[in-house]
Amino acid sequence: MANVAIAGAGMMGAATAYPLSDNGHTVRPVGTHLDDDIIRSRLETRYHPTLKRELPAGVQPFFVEEMAQALDGANVIVGGTVILG
Repeated sequence: MANVAIAGAGMMGAATAYPLSDNGHTVRPVGTHLDDDIIRSRLETRYHPTLKRELPAGVQPFFVEEMAQALDGANVIVGGTVILG
């Protein structure tokens, strides 16, 4: 299976992570600077506070400062952010 990095760990990035993990992929969502609380919660409790769901075992969240680590060995990079303006 693939190692998939997702740029964004909010609603869109997380929603993408679940089916990827369910299909056997290792998933590495990377939060933006706005997602620090979400990432922290996910690392401490394995729970997404906005989606109110437990994270699958194959999902490993990363802070934006850890982007290089999340991308290391990734086979696919998915965009999971929404820009409102």
